Amino acid sequence: MNIWHQPVRVRGAVMWSYTIVALLCAAAAVDAELYYNSTAVTRCTRSSRAELPMNVYIQGCVDPPCSLTQLKDAEMDVVFQAPRYLEDMETLATAYLGIVPIPYPLGQDSFTCNNLVNSYCPLLEGEVLKYKLKLYIEEFMAVGVSANIEFRVRERGGADLFCFRTNIRIVR
Repeated sequence: MNIWHQPVRVRGAVMWSYTIVALLCAAAAVDAELYYNSTAVTRCTRSSRAELPMNVYIQGCVDPPCSLTQLKDAEMDVVFQAPRYLEDMETLATAYLGIVPIPYPLGQDSFTCNNLVNSYCPLLEGEVLKYKLKLYIEEFMAVGVSANIEFRVRERGGADLFCFRTNIRIVR
């Protein structure tokens, strides 16, 4: 009699094994997203010296400059790990037209905790999070303009948690 081919007769054990398989599949999906949907970004050079997040994917862009459509939202998926317990976070954006820094308004999207996909604030140390960042391409960013833009996430009123920089080009 081979015990490996016998059905499990313990109440709830079969359901438990399905739960474990589902969790493993979910973990594999997050892993795949980390490695297959990525935009090449660099560390910030002007607004912060913070580390890069684990992954950034700007929808429709793998290799910058990323073409972003004027008067529309550009969407970014950012995966990062909470370095410590965090109550609240904010996102700041700065566009650089040449060497001139222009603070870029994010409006309601600056409230980082409101845009977490797989968790909510407060965050626990070590938690791996997915953040959906939306950037509305304002009219002052004229069609044809190229710029570097830096996004930094920090504790509300505190230290920077991560920062990334990419090159964009505004299109119609």
